[in-house]
Amino acid sequence: MDNNLVPHYTLYPNKIVVYDLPESRNYSKKNNLGHKNLNDNFNWSGDLSNNAKKRLEFALSNMIFLATEKKISNSKKNISKANQSQLLYKIAFITLTLPSKQIHSDIEIKKIILNQFLIELKQKYKVSNFVWKAEKQENGNIHFHILIDKYIHWSAIRSIWNRSCNKLGYVDRYQQKMLNFFKNGFRLSDNPNDNRSYEQQKKAYKDGLANNFSNPNSTDIHAIYKVKNISAYMSKYMSKSITETSYSKKIDQAKKLISSIKSNINALHKMLFNSNQNDIDKNLILNRISFLNKRIKLIKNIIISMNYKGVEGRIWSQSRSLSKIKRYTRAGFVEHLPDFDLIQKFKSKVFKITSAFSDVFIIYIDIFKIDKLRRLYQFHIDMCQSVPTIETLAVS
Repeated sequence: MDNNLVPHYTLYPNKIVVYDLPESRNYSKKNNLGHKNLNDNFNWSGDLSNNAKKRLEFALSNMIFLATEKKISNSKKNISKANQSQLLYKIAFITLTLPSKQIHSDIEIKKIILNQFLIELKQKYKVSNFVWKAEKQENGNIHFHILIDKYIHWSAIRSIWNRSCNKLGYVDRYQQKMLNFFKNGFRLSDNPNDNRSYEQQKKAYKDGLANNFSNPNSTDIHAIYKVKNISAYMSKYMSKSITETSYSKKIDQAKKLISSIKSNINALHKMLFNSNQNDIDKNLILNRISFLNKRIKLIKNIIISMNYKGVEGRIWSQSRSLSKIKRYTRAGFVEHLPDFDLIQKFKSKVFKITSAFSDVFIIYIDIFKIDKLRRLYQFHIDMCQSVPTIETLAVS
């Protein structure tokens, strides 16, 4: 095996990764984890693999790089007019929920409802870059978080989403439920988890009555600002495990219980092999170990059962325009990058990681302060996106 190492670097919108690789590397199918990584998105518990998290952060960093800065609207609440001129944002964060109890599979919801919503955003508002993530609510309904590079008025988002939901009748079922519940006039919610005040519930009732409960409050949208590293912040938020519901907490408790039982089993094994045979009842200890192993198996089956309450099918995806962008990786010295002196000047921090071949250095930068580097990465994106591919929203 050739041990000569060749310097490499990978340029991202927010960092540069510097590392060495062997001059000769033999690639095999078993080393190519691309298909496995893709399947990592299909995880019943809602967790993303480390590779999927990296791809998600890469998609978000490219999306933020391509987005233009926009000012916060003057109608934004809790922000003084004097400060609004200083507040800029690039990304809008949308949350979408089903208006009524889910009766279709997650895959059907994504294929029919989410897909229609994304198509309308693209056609009506020219939204070309987006990233979405699916999660489960406490009530078992699927819901979605979507990042787009434009700010669209909440009423338009709600209109498009509700219309898309009603392709499977979710608004109609919500309307019928509300009309039945309020058939004798206003009354407080019978949901024990509804923490709204009397005034809030009364206002929601009046708002619903005004449109005959045909426009449920199923969406939320707001601009993301006051965050320095948006791509890292949002990738951490969107790649988190399943929504913190009662069953996800039970899963954590069950895993801790298994760990505790295993400790007990190890202690029993030590007692069995380290003690004088006359001082212990060997059969009693073996029976106890057998019982504890059976208990572990039972708890694992319970965990599997609870994990199936996670999202069915693909957990996240990105727009076609973002999926075309490949990593900018080159063999050579990082010093060959344009304006390397400015990279040194404007780097925010540097991390060192030890890998199998050599040390890896991660240099965090603000690429918009280094014009030649910004133009180089923009050219790279332009070249990636000019390659024709089959158009797909990939939401199945």
